[in-house]
Amino acid sequence: MQDELLVSTAQWKILVQQVMVAPLEVAGFGVNGDQWDGYPAERDRLYDFITTNDMKILLLLQVIFTVPGQMIYQEVRTILLLALALLVLSL
Repeated sequence: MQDELLVSTAQWKILVQQVMVAPLEVAGFGVNGDQWDGYPAERDRLYDFITTNDMKILLLLQVIFTVPGQMIYQEVRTILLLALALLVLSL
């Protein structure tokens, strides 16, 4: 993934994740080990790579629920947030 991001000439580099990347901690401990909270060293390496290489990346976070109605809502919400972010960044 890092090699592809480095050689990409795309104006927008978008990293899509199914789980939350940002830390979610209670009393200093990660809440969900199945998300990036369970892999803090890997998350730090990703953050370091992005900042070291001055990457302009929009991290698109998506949570998939098991209830179909909520899943459709999340999909539409994700698309709208991405469109809004790209609009704001292009100003």
